[in-house]
Amino acid sequence: MTKKSVVAQTLPLKIVGSNKFGRYNKISSEATFNMFISDGWMVPFPGHKKIYEVIEGGEGRGIFTSTRLGAIIFVIDQVVYTMNENLSINQLGELQTYSGPIYIEENNAKQIALCDQEHIYLYDYLNSTFGQIDTDFIPNYIDFQDGRFLAAVKGEPLYRLSDINDGTKWPTDQEGDFQTKADNVKAVISLPGKAGQILVVGGIVTEPWKDIGYQLFPYQRSGSYNIDYGVANEATIAKSDQFVVWLGVNEKSGLALFVTDGGSSKQISTDGINAKFGQVVHPEESYGSLFKKDGHLIYLLTFSHADDNFTLIYDFNNDSFYYITDEYMGHHIARKISFFNNTYYFISENDGNLYELNTKYGSFDGKEIPRVRVCETYRRPDSDPFIVDNLSFVTEQGQFDYTDNARIDMSVSRDGGYSFSNYVQMEMKKIGDRANMYDEYNLGYMNEFTPQFRFYGKERFVSKNGVFNVHQ
Repeated sequence: MTKKSVVAQTLPLKIVGSNKFGRYNKISSEATFNMFISDGWMVPFPGHKKIYEVIEGGEGRGIFTSTRLGAIIFVIDQVVYTMNENLSINQLGELQTYSGPIYIEENNAKQIALCDQEHIYLYDYLNSTFGQIDTDFIPNYIDFQDGRFLAAVKGEPLYRLSDINDGTKWPTDQEGDFQTKADNVKAVISLPGKAGQILVVGGIVTEPWKDIGYQLFPYQRSGSYNIDYGVANEATIAKSDQFVVWLGVNEKSGLALFVTDGGSSKQISTDGINAKFGQVVHPEESYGSLFKKDGHLIYLLTFSHADDNFTLIYDFNNDSFYYITDEYMGHHIARKISFFNNTYYFISENDGNLYELNTKYGSFDGKEIPRVRVCETYRRPDSDPFIVDNLSFVTEQGQFDYTDNARIDMSVSRDGGYSFSNYVQMEMKKIGDRANMYDEYNLGYMNEFTPQFRFYGKERFVSKNGVFNVHQ
């Protein structure tokens, strides 16, 4: 009898990767938590540290950087605060509302406007005054362009303009309205890098308008195109120096993530991400923020209700999605992020603290960050079973001190990512011991192989792709 030959293969182990999960785990269960790709390596998402506890148990609602004032403005519960470059915090005044998002913008007359979706408040730091502005409409969102504040009118197909460099006056003849569809204006956004262009955003459609200098009303709608998606929740709108991003929806389609540079728009959410959005119960409890960290432009999107409870980030550099979490694997605590003092600060919906977000922090304010990489599933084209002899990959070691019980845990799924085995642990080398390999042997007999790695420790983890060996 002829003995069957052993067919051995060395295959790539994809440690470096993003969320590629499909509609079902059998399609793909590949996912990454609290890590992302940088220069072809898997590196940690920044940790954070509490800078100031403003109100114990409060709700962070909005944050804004004023370069002219040299301070950040932030709102906890109903109270408005400033923090200067010396991290000195002062109370400015109070709002009439206690919860919900706050939108903040500044004009050229040293006036900072705050909108709580009920009223507009004005901080005039030239005259050191703060107070509510009387308007004949209810504002839903506020932005700034060409000397004027722009406000969406709540529950109406209208938006309003303030006087130039005077946020206290909102003339009744400075009013624009929706023209493409029967819809209400939810937000008016000045397009970054596009002189005089704005987006008028509704619940099912978005219209581009341009300031062409008309004396009676300066804006005119672009007749060439519109975006056939509105915004599911205006708190998800965020903009950078190039893009505007929002969680979109229209009368015929479910939730999807959109980006525009003013000249074109596109959907950036994948089938798997859209399937995840299809499970969202409370899109009204969501918010987004855009920031650039270590050269990576990142959009953060959180669904904070207990029935949803997750946060995704999208990295424009790598066109990739990842999960980020809190220490309990729930949604990340950052609500809005602002750059100030050469670092990032954020407020949290969960509490009344002010935090710094920075790569130098390897923990969540001293708590261990749950970093997880679920690799792609390997299966043979003919679905024949195989034996996994071993796997290995490069990972940085030698940076952990002796008080940090850092380790990597590995488990294996044999059913396409639906369930995983018990964990096998490998302790990380301590300071100065620069061993750089993770190795595991005798992984077993299966016809689907999905490895999962959990990285425990309060310092950084930096890992590269590896290999695994199989035979039949």
